[in-house]
Amino acid sequence: MHCPKPNPTSRPPADRDARLNAGASAADATRPIVIRTANLVLRPLGAGDRALYVSLYSCRAVMEHVGVPLGVAAADRAFAAVLRQTTASPPRARYWSIRRRGDGQPCGLVSVVVDPGGMSAELGILLNRSAQRTGASTELIGSLLPHLAGDGLGWLWTRHLSGNSAAERLMARVGFERQTTADGLEYWRHGLQTGDRRGSDDPFAMPAYTG
Repeated sequence: MHCPKPNPTSRPPADRDARLNAGASAADATRPIVIRTANLVLRPLGAGDRALYVSLYSCRAVMEHVGVPLGVAAADRAFAAVLRQTTASPPRARYWSIRRRGDGQPCGLVSVVVDPGGMSAELGILLNRSAQRTGASTELIGSLLPHLAGDGLGWLWTRHLSGNSAAERLMARVGFERQTTADGLEYWRHGLQTGDRRGSDDPFAMPAYTG
């Protein structure tokens, strides 16, 4: 699953030219909080997480199903841009470092990047090899969703490379619906609010993919 590098214009493919209706405050949706699960601790990303960020984005094995790994200098620049994005007023994204509760070792990143209009956001997760296939993604998504729903976001969307069967199983397991395929990527959506219905303000206003 993509943990997006800073890109304020990133949107689902069906919403590249559409405006999202204003609703939940982007500032509300990016309040820094610490989230603890049974086995993980998510802490707001800070300057001390540079080494973690660079190591993940420059690692070929970690990026195998995400995209082309960055060089160290490019990852460094991306990290600086992420910090600017999270500390903007209002902030447009929230990033966390992921650490194991048992030994405190960092094992990944999770991001929620709010779309223009403030009603939807892209979810991204990037885990090092030791945390992959351990149930960590299922655990952290399950804990994160209620927090985001409480912040007023209407829905999340995410994407991964086509053919990544592990990501497909994860998305189905945590309640995302597959929406469309574009440019070699699979796009998924999760409604966060009770009684959620698609409408004209929904970037994925189309029937759910059933193939």
